[in-house]
Amino acid sequence: MPGMRPIPRDALVLTVPGGGEVIMFGRNTTQRLAQWIAAFRGFPVRSKRTEDRRHRTASRPLRVENLEHRTLLSVSGIGNETFKAIPFTASGKTQSSFTSGGYLITLDGTTTFTNGLIAYDSPTHGAIADRGANLSGSGKITAKGKGTGTYSIVGFAHQITDNNGVLVGSVEVTNTTTVPNVGLSFNGTYDLSNATFDTRTFALAMNLTKADGSTLKFNGKLNPTGTDFNVIVTPQWTAEGTINVGVQVPGKPKTTATANRTIPVTNVQLFWAKGTSFNNKLGGALPDRIPIYWNQASGQYVVSDLPSAPAGATHLLFVTQVDKNTRVVALPLPGVSVAATTVVEGNGGQAQAQNHAEFAVTLTRPMANDVTVRYTTVAGTGANAAKPGVDFVATSGSIVIPAGQTRGAIQVPIIGNTKFEPNKNFSVKLTQAQNAVVDSKQGQAAATIVNDDPRPTISIADVSAAEGNSGNKQFVFQVVLSNASYQQVQVKYKTDPGTATAGVDYVSKSLATLSFAPGTTTQTIVVLVKGDTTLEEAETFFVNLSAPVNATIAKGQGVGTILNDDVAAQKSAAARNAALAQFAGRAELASPLELQGRKKDEQEAADSVLALP
Repeated sequence: MPGMRPIPRDALVLTVPGGGEVIMFGRNTTQRLAQWIAAFRGFPVRSKRTEDRRHRTASRPLRVENLEHRTLLSVSGIGNETFKAIPFTASGKTQSSFTSGGYLITLDGTTTFTNGLIAYDSPTHGAIADRGANLSGSGKITAKGKGTGTYSIVGFAHQITDNNGVLVGSVEVTNTTTVPNVGLSFNGTYDLSNATFDTRTFALAMNLTKADGSTLKFNGKLNPTGTDFNVIVTPQWTAEGTINVGVQVPGKPKTTATANRTIPVTNVQLFWAKGTSFNNKLGGALPDRIPIYWNQASGQYVVSDLPSAPAGATHLLFVTQVDKNTRVVALPLPGVSVAATTVVEGNGGQAQAQNHAEFAVTLTRPMANDVTVRYTTVAGTGANAAKPGVDFVATSGSIVIPAGQTRGAIQVPIIGNTKFEPNKNFSVKLTQAQNAVVDSKQGQAAATIVNDDPRPTISIADVSAAEGNSGNKQFVFQVVLSNASYQQVQVKYKTDPGTATAGVDYVSKSLATLSFAPGTTTQTIVVLVKGDTTLEEAETFFVNLSAPVNATIAKGQGVGTILNDDVAAQKSAAARNAALAQFAGRAELASPLELQGRKKDEQEAADSVLALP
């Protein structure tokens, strides 16, 4: 009508006694509806969004708490459940009193429905198909004016529907027998009136009325056949980090606690736990839950927006209470593992650019939340164990694998050097994870530090020094390795003469071994040189290396040069040479007569020069 507010699609309309409807919409619709149901229980509620649950096709998130206080967890799929086709029998008392054919008829007997099947498409709506249950009854009949006897009837249910506890339809009686034959027949169609089915007790109450006024009043109980009510939950992680939950509800339907069938008879609740036992749950139930209805057959749900798991949680428990029995299905959190790695050592020390060992950390599946993984380094084992502070930097901390991803990395700085050594090992251990579980077999992995330094080479230096005038002087030959080694390095050495004479100019050394302790790079060989005052030229001898162990020889001969340091002799020789040159010059200028006169003087002078030391 003009000027009236249109009814929203999601509005709820409550039909109340005496006619009229109350329209509800807005954020508090659910609370208001609950209040109205409490006040007018038993009156049908219909929704503008859908007239019947069986027509729902889209899933919706389950909202257990008020929307204003919503937490992260949500369950979608509510409304897409399937419901049971329930095999049943029903039996009860039939007591009727009515007038038929001018006679007052009184019946007192029993009526039984057998081979019944009522198929539900929601908690509130089901139907017995035509001939979906057989009817039989018998008992005592009294027809005033005709006497007393027995009766029996046979028939079938004729398209009976259950609309939230109100039964609508009819029953067909196809054969009537009375003893003695009083000429009465109950054959025909009986419409149900004031017929109810109460799921609290499965009680049936029906008035069956025929057009001629014949009435059959039935009060009995529906007895579903089959196994006991059960709930089987099958959760499975998805590639997106959400959880698909399959629910199967085999067995007979479950009686309800109230007349409101839309209140679940139980719920699948979710708990974090350390382990698979309900006794090890961590905290209370997560806010959303999966409802299980009295006549439900199955359901498919998606759990999303999980809150972060508390520290130590390893499983998500799906817990259902059925007849005071707690049934638990434990879904393990994704596993997290760390893989072995190798890294080249490098030459960078702690104050220099370093190489890093990178350990790949992997989840078995992604999570919808960030996964935090804590770790620590562990010293190596065995003869080639890497040591913290020497070969690598001891490290502990945590990494975060972002939501939706499955890989992260741990980096450990390597302390490099130039020392020749074997490959070494250490490991990283995953100590704890949030929103994941550390893999018990792959929670620790080794790193191999690959040596990149060559085997050392050996070199000997030359020595050049004055001999001295007396005693022995040390000629110290430096023998060095190109780089340190983890092994002991050895090399043979001995002296060999050059222009110097062993035993006269130096003290010879026979073949001997020079050793380098692991990690050292310098050693010395000392040769004693004999001093004198004899005028002589520089002389040489050699120190030769051979037969290296754990190294190779780069320069294997050291030259020792003995420098003459006799200064006085050098000066006398210079004077003698000058005198000889002087006399030689004079001899060239003199005449033959003068030469004869000077012969004696020259001879004496020459003798004196030659006598110079």
